[in-house]
Amino acid sequence: MMVQTFDLVGIGQWFRDVTGNIEIGSAILLGVPGLQAPGAAALLSTMIGATIAHLTVLPRPAFAAIVPGLPTAIRMDRSRDQLSFNRA
Repeated sequence: MMVQTFDLVGIGQWFRDVTGNIEIGSAILLGVPGLQAPGAAALLSTMIGATIAHLTVLPRPAFAAIVPGLPTAIRMDRSRDQLSFNRA
């Protein structure tokens, strides 16, 4: 199913591998104390891109990207003190 989905997006199957690696790396970072914010930021960026793809190219509703994006945004907000631009 994902092969057909990424065919519809039109970027290429290499992008499926990149997206999967970002999602796996983000999940790992979410489990490492002190690195939740970067992990959530990477995952949230992926979910935003997926939402845009669903709204513009894919024939399915964007709920599949929005639903996991919401708790990810909450995690990023709660961990924002870990981001370098917030440090004094």
